[in-house]
Formats: sequence, structure tokens, C-alpha cells
Amino acid sequence: MNLAFVLLPGTAQTFELKGKATYDKVSQVIANPDTYIENVVAPVCEILSSYPDVVLSVDVLSNPEGEIYDTSKIYGTSWNVVQNFIKKNAAAVKKALPNVPVMASSADRDQTAVKAGLFNNLGLDVIGVTNYDDGGRVTKAKDLHTTEPVWVVDMGVDDVEITEKNLATSVKALYENAKTSGYRAAFFAQYGDQELGAISPNSLIGGNGSLRKSALDARSSLLTNRYDRNNVEYDSEYTPEKPASYISMLRPISAGCPTGRRQL
Repeated sequence: MNLAFVLLPGTAQTFELKGKATYDKVSQVIANPDTYIENVVAPVCEILSSYPDVVLSVDVLSNPEGEIYDTSKIYGTSWNVVQNFIKKNAAAVKKALPNVPVMASSADRDQTAVKAGLFNNLGLDVIGVTNYDDGGRVTKAKDLHTTEPVWVVDMGVDDVEITEKNLATSVKALYENAKTSGYRAAFFAQYGDQELGAISPNSLIGGNGSLRKSALDARSSLLTNRYDRNNVEYDSEYTPEKPASYISMLRPISAGCPTGRRQL
């Protein structure tokens, strides 16, 4: 199993949950990242350095757009401040983990900031984007005009009333289109968690806790791709009743906000 870890200060959520006074204190992490790097990033990287075969990537800031001030809210900072934060954190992670790809990822489904070049030339190895489409369409990587390779770090289907048949078609199309559109990796976000009640018609787990057909199709696409690259045989007799260890690579991991992501 490979895990992609997300280092996320989450200052925007602090404002919504705790109010402006608390936000003003926590937001200094973005404006002055040195203490954060010393007390959070460095210790985390030291732990991760012991698991070189597990760590797929480190995301230094997921959803930087959420930190940016605009007229719709009364908090936030500028892109210059956020870009400096990303640069300093990327450099710190690379120094500690020289063989691990470092990224920052956009949560904007329109990919506006990425297309505007706001993630370019920040010392990253990878730029992450979000792509949701009920028909499985994916923006071509070349149309994002990035200076680094791109991963789809969060993809899925918006329609909460989608039929199981159409979901299976859309999930398979998302993976295939991500592969043919120039992305180096793609991760489906809507895994589902029965214990947390996070089950919906567009998640890979159904209401009875079993994997839907869309999960089986995703597995087939992933393993076919692996076979093509590495000549590895896979179990063609897979059923939802068999252990679904492979799908854990698509499931969010709660501790420290890391996310397990499956590479194309």
C-alpha cells in the first residue's frame, strides 16, 4: 500500500468553527511558516523517512484557494503569502525526504487558479487538481498549462441520484480519461464509510456495506494498467465478497489528514 500524506494547517476551517479571533492567531501559520515547519513539518517528515516504501507523496497544502481573501468573506490572505508558504514547505519536505514527490493540490473543480499559473514554479514536483463530472470527462492536462506534472487528487461524480449502472460507467470513464488526458495519477474520492454514515448513491460502497459494480470496474482498470506496465497477473475472479484490500488505497485515512491514493 502507498499513502499520500497531506500536511494541512486548515486555517479557513478555524474561522468557521472558532471565530475570527482564533483564526487571526492560527492564520499566522500561513503568513509566517518557519515555526510551523520546525514544529510540525520537520517531525512529521522525520517519521515518514522511516517508511520510504510506503510514502507516495507529501501534499504541503491542500485547497490553498480556501486561504485566499475575497469579497464573499471577511477573512483570508493573498496568493503571494500562500505561494511563499508552499515554497518554504516544499523546500523543507524535499530536504527531509529527497526521494518523495512534493505537491500542493487545488480543490477548485473549475481549476481556475491552476490554469492561471498560480501553482507554477513553486518548487513542487507535482500539482494536484480536482475533477468531478457525471459523464466521466476530465480536463486535459495540457490545457492546465502547468510547469510540473499533474495528478487528479480528487475525482468523483456529483449526481447523488445516479443509478448504479451509470455510476459504474462514469467511474471507469474517469480513470480511463485521466490516463489518456496526460495525468500521472488519479484518485477517486467518494469511497464511502458505512460506520460514519457516509454512504450515497455515488460512493463505491453501497448501503449494505458491499462494494458496488463501479468499484469492481475501477479495480479492473487499475489492474489492467498494472498488467500492461509490469506484466503482473491479477485475479479475474474477484467478487465483492472477497477481501477488498486493493480498495483501501482509495480510502481517506483520518489520522493527520493523509489520504491513501492509488497511482495510475
